[in-house]
Formats: sequence, structure tokens, C-alpha cells
Amino acid sequence: MERQRPQLFSRICLDDPVYFLGHTDRESIFLQFASGDPISKELAQKYLERFSAKDKKMEFYNAPHALNAAARLDRDRWLQKHLAIKKIDEKELGRFRN
Repeated sequence: MERQRPQLFSRICLDDPVYFLGHTDRESIFLQFASGDPISKELAQKYLERFSAKDKKMEFYNAPHALNAAARLDRDRWLQKHLAIKKIDEKELGRFRN
């Protein structure tokens, strides 16, 4: 099974936002892209426009596909706001994410 996993992931695009359009709450969406991603800002904007969410946000980061600490912090802050979770200890979080 372990050998089949990379083949499976090469056949499906789990990180392609278009596949999540029907699974959003239609209220808010935050798309993050890296300079290392094979996507143009124009195409990313088209993805964003396909979401009918009232609160839409998109950011590009100078980072490899896995993104960087700034992107993770932005994501954590966005999730904190939209999921109403308690304040994130950003200093502690940085210890585990760097």
C-alpha cells in the first residue's frame, strides 16, 4: 500500500481549490499560494472568484509549495478568527513549526 500512495496522489489534485467549492460554508475562504507553486496570480484570482463566500482572502508568499512560517501564522490567525478558537500562543507555535 505504501508504494501505491505516491501514485494515487499523482492522479488527484488534493490541493486544487476548485475541488473544494462545494464543501465550503459559503461564508469565508482563505486561499494561500507560494511563489514555488505552478500557478499564476491570474489563475489564482479566477479560483477565488468562483467562491461565493462573503469574506474572501487570498495571499501569495515567497516560499516553496509547503509555504513558510509567515503563511502558517497567517493561516493560524485566520482559523482562530473564523473558528472562534482561543488565542493562539504564537511564540509556542513557532517552536513547533519552524
